Amino acid sequence: MSSSELDTEIDLIELVDVLWQGRYVIAGLTAFVSLIAFVFFYFMPSTHQISLSIRSLSPQEMSAYAPLNNVPGISKPIYADEQLIGQTGVVLARDLMQAVRSEISSKTSLRQAIAELDPKFADFEDSPAERAQALTKAANRFDLTSEPFEEDQIVSDILETKTQNPELTEQIIARAIDLIRSSIRQQNLIAIANLSKSIEAGLTYETEALEAEIDNDKQTYFDNLDRKITILKEQAKIARVLNLATPSQNMTINATASSGAGNFQPAKESSFTLGYKALEEEARLLEQRKKSDWKVFSPGYAEKAAQLRKLKNDKRLQRVETGLALSPLSRPETFTPAIFDTENILVEPASNKPLILILVALLTGILTSLFVLFRHYTAARSAGLD
Repeated sequence: MSSSELDTEIDLIELVDVLWQGRYVIAGLTAFVSLIAFVFFYFMPSTHQISLSIRSLSPQEMSAYAPLNNVPGISKPIYADEQLIGQTGVVLARDLMQAVRSEISSKTSLRQAIAELDPKFADFEDSPAERAQALTKAANRFDLTSEPFEEDQIVSDILETKTQNPELTEQIIARAIDLIRSSIRQQNLIAIANLSKSIEAGLTYETEALEAEIDNDKQTYFDNLDRKITILKEQAKIARVLNLATPSQNMTINATASSGAGNFQPAKESSFTLGYKALEEEARLLEQRKKSDWKVFSPGYAEKAAQLRKLKNDKRLQRVETGLALSPLSRPETFTPAIFDTENILVEPASNKPLILILVALLTGILTSLFVLFRHYTAARSAGLD
């Protein structure tokens, strides 16, 4: 064995001997610090991590809104190979999930739930502004982790917070969810009511405009009919006067026939005679028309009448009302904009106290051992200098 190896062995033996001599100091100080840490952790409230899973509604769960979403003409149409196959709908899983995220992010429902359930705010002695600030601070302890939307896939979010009172926090979360459901349901009911008003206003406007156009066509027909009859009668009078004033045409025809000149043809009525008779006959026939005949002689009446019937037979309002009554929106006790897994709220300790105590004891033992060694070698060095 070399001298260096012998010195190392002697040093290790000396080191162990020094630590052994100071064992009572090391053990005592370690036990004392560990006891203080244990008492501190024992009386300190435990902090827990609370996690709530939230997921968007599946296509099967959204089928409850089919009677409302499949009403033609209330949302964008869906085409397949240029064929209309349905409507996108007015109540969509993505919109409902986005509304949940907005409600949680705004913290409005959380603040209200905390104000209702947290005893600290029951008899808050400070000013209303300070109370509102404290509520906002308490609500901001809740964090939402969201997944990005991709097409129509189901997404899941996690609502998390740390608390020293898990039971109260679970109650606050449950109350906040009830408030979120009620708020989003009310928002959708208002949106559907506005949609119904829009449909009703559009139908009323189009119907009244088309009825006014048809009435205008009717009045125009009778105005034109009266004008035409008046003109025909006036023309007939003129033709009569011209026929009486120019009988020379008949005389010329007779003279030609008696002299044998030209081809003889039987005498006919003059064009004036034929003219005023035709005019009088036309005026008479126009006067004999029935009032209902205006529909036959008005261009475009058939198309306009068909369009008017279509507007008056529009069933969108009734279908929206029926679809709403059949949807979960009509039942506040069953409506949910997303699936809140309140039955499986995850409660986990935010800190591992036993592990922390072990680490405290180890660290205290190491520091105490270093102190014992430092004290020994300092004393040995002082003795060597003397």
